[in-house]
Amino acid sequence: MRIVSLLPSSTEIVCKLGFCKNLVGVSHECDYPVSVKDLPILTKPRFSPINSSQEIDISVQELLKKGLSVYEVNTMDTTNTARDCDHGYTMVCGDLA
Repeated sequence: MRIVSLLPSSTEIVCKLGFCKNLVGVSHECDYPVSVKDLPILTKPRFSPINSSQEIDISVQELLKKGLSVYEVNTMDTTNTARDCDHGYTMVCGDLA
């Protein structure tokens, strides 16, 4: 089984349950355990995270008003990751909006 985790808490749970070796991709926020830092990153924010809190809030509100997700999932990497898996893969994720 191959697993893609798009939530840091899910990544930690997957690893705590002994399936860290099954992870084939994570979100840009996943950084624990340390071993996941070498996995392909499949998401990124649609705003600049180095902006001020106010600028980030404005950007997020604008995205939501347009009906867009706050995060972008790199579908090319997701497709390539799925293609590389022998028996498919399981997405571990939540609401990306």
